[in-house]
Amino acid sequence: MSVLDYLLPKSFMSDVQTTFRPKLIEEDDFPDGGAYNIYKDLIAQGYGPTAEFMEMFDPDTGLSNLNPDSSFLNPDSPAFMFTSNQPINIFGGQSLAEGFERGGVYDFNPMMAKPAELSTLRALDPGSYSKEVSTKRGTLADVLSRQRAKASQVGGGFAGYGGRTVAEGLAEQQFEQGSQGIMEDVNKQRANALQQLYSELEGYGSIIGNMNTGG
Repeated sequence: MSVLDYLLPKSFMSDVQTTFRPKLIEEDDFPDGGAYNIYKDLIAQGYGPTAEFMEMFDPDTGLSNLNPDSSFLNPDSPAFMFTSNQPINIFGGQSLAEGFERGGVYDFNPMMAKPAELSTLRALDPGSYSKEVSTKRGTLADVLSRQRAKASQVGGGFAGYGGRTVAEGLAEQQFEQGSQGIMEDVNKQRANALQQLYSELEGYGSIIGNMNTGG
């Protein structure tokens, strides 16, 4: 299991691959079912159409000149590139560039989009909050200790037992609530980091969509 698989939900990893899936061409754009089937097989093997392939695409007639015997419909032709089925890593510049090319953005340059920040990834790691949690819980423990000491001084003998019990119970409750609040804050920070990644992924998808539609 990679670090990304460990820190990121499976649904997010799936959304990344969907965003950067190979550029898909509809069956209706092929004049021949056999040609479309060959195209689908190449996509399934990890190949994707290149800019040269898309130059054959006529907005009005689609791929009208393409047939099953075309020299373009094979993995060795310049019309296809091997994109592999390796997951795209949005935190790496090279992998991100490959993802855009896979999605049909053939003239991608780093100025179009930057990789996701590693600091955002670290914000998803529960271990990144260990020191923060330890410090805050330590403060709560100190408060609990002082409150317990005060509670032990409430009344005396059996007459003060009820008061001491209530005071100690209140101190424990405050400690538990404080501890819960710490973890809720951590989870909120992690949720915000994941939302940031989804926003960036949406931006990547918009770039691909706009480039593929001429927007």
